[in-house]
Amino acid sequence: LLDELTLYETGRTNTVELPPPKAADPLYADYHALFMREINCYAAPQQTTPPHTASTASTDNPTGSEDQAIQQYLKACEQFLRTHSAAIKQLQGVRDDIRCFLEAMEPFFASPDGSENEILSLTVLGRKVSMMRKTFSRLGPNHPLLTRFATTPPCWADRRVRQTPTRHFVNTVDFARRIGGTMPAGQFVRPPAMEESECGLFKEDLMMYGLSYSYSPPVDLPAGNEWIIKSADEWVAVLDMIHKPICKPSLVFKSRSDGFEYKAFIDKVAGKSGLLFAVKDRTHRFGCFVDGPLTPPQDPTKTSGIYRVPIFFFSLPTTGPPLSGAYKRTTKIELPSESQVVDVAGTSGVVKSKAGLPTANVRIGGGGAGGVLWLGFAHTSGPAADLSSCQQWIPREHLP
Repeated sequence: LLDELTLYETGRTNTVELPPPKAADPLYADYHALFMREINCYAAPQQTTPPHTASTASTDNPTGSEDQAIQQYLKACEQFLRTHSAAIKQLQGVRDDIRCFLEAMEPFFASPDGSENEILSLTVLGRKVSMMRKTFSRLGPNHPLLTRFATTPPCWADRRVRQTPTRHFVNTVDFARRIGGTMPAGQFVRPPAMEESECGLFKEDLMMYGLSYSYSPPVDLPAGNEWIIKSADEWVAVLDMIHKPICKPSLVFKSRSDGFEYKAFIDKVAGKSGLLFAVKDRTHRFGCFVDGPLTPPQDPTKTSGIYRVPIFFFSLPTTGPPLSGAYKRTTKIELPSESQVVDVAGTSGVVKSKAGLPTANVRIGGGGAGGVLWLGFAHTSGPAADLSSCQQWIPREHLP
């Protein structure tokens, strides 16, 4: 990052970007996204000077002249108050920007407790690996990584790491650093990028140092419910597909508690972006991610019309005997760009198929020759009575 910034500051490039191999690696991408976030608190404020008004009042009617002067004075006061209010809002925005900046940078600042700023180092197959004590402390007292690096009891007697490959150990330390608080609260921290052939061995090394490859990602879901996406492994896999630095799922709609009525659904999701749909049909689990809003029409008898929004589908492993079309692991299914469209009906409207037949309440995808997810599906007499009737299909040539 420092090299890229040097090129930018010296005018040799006008961008600070990661090359594709590093952009796909959380070791680089997470920090790049953190440090390259744009903040506005250092931008020059725009000053607005209220217009000054001058007038010559007629002296033929002194009372009228006095009333006119009072009205002009009141208007000027109102203008100054609006300007004052705008300045306060601008200062509040600067305050919020600075607060966000300080919160994001706090893990990188020195701690008031001097002992927490101690740099701990180990030699791993001849390579020095270092980390601050306060980063380990966030993982909990006497965490295995802290005792491995510590120079005072409890600690390991041997200061050299011989049985863990350097790449594994460095990625373990970095994963611990990102989980331990260097990333903003609520950020989904992706596991290190490793070759598939060595993931099993790397997971063993993580477990030895008290970490899990599929740690529980940040989710804001009510306890005591049965979720379609069940395990931490599955949440990690699905959230990793979204490629958002801040990604904390929260519940918007659940048919088990909210029912299947379309009006209840659209009241909950209308206007919200970043919608993750998870659907279960017996043992088959699947869904899609809509990186934009579902916007119903103002007229409840019409539809929004087709509009573009980024979409992808996904498939989760079956929870029972295998069904045709299911994958053994959580799988992302990309759609052609022309297929990434939606059409949303009003509460009394219906979305039609390409053949012009009334079909469903909502169509997700289906532009061009790509796959589609219909909500409230009825083949030629839609929409169905409720959202319990859905249909998803994807052409075989678009399946990974």
